Amino acid sequence: PIPSPQTEVINYFIGKVKEEKGFAPEIPFKKAGGLLKNLFKRYTPEQLKRLVDYYLESKKCEDLGTDLAICLSANTINLWLREKKAVITIPTWKFKELLLKVNSF
Repeated sequence: PIPSPQTEVINYFIGKVKEEKGFAPEIPFKKAGGLLKNLFKRYTPEQLKRLVDYYLESKKCEDLGTDLAICLSANTINLWLREKKAVITIPTWKFKELLLKVNSF
C-alpha cells in the first residue's frame, strides 16, 4: 500500500533523525497527523520534507530538541520561509480545482 502523505513526512523525519542524530525519535502520531493534515492545505509533502531538513540543521533544533511538533510549528515555518528556503505553491489537486472554477464562468 502507498503511504499517506502524513506517514510519508513522519517517516522522513524519523529517518533523518536516525541518520543525523543516531536515534529514533518519539512521535505523537495523532498530533503529528493533525498538524500535517492542516499543513497540506498550503504545502506539498516535498516542501515539508525540506522544512524537516531545515529544522534538523537549525539552532532551534539544537536548543529545543528533535521534536516533530516544534518542527511543524508556525514559528519554525516562518523562520524557514524568512530564510527563503521554501517556495509556497498550490498543491496540484487544488490548482486543478481552481482551474475548473475559473473555466466554468
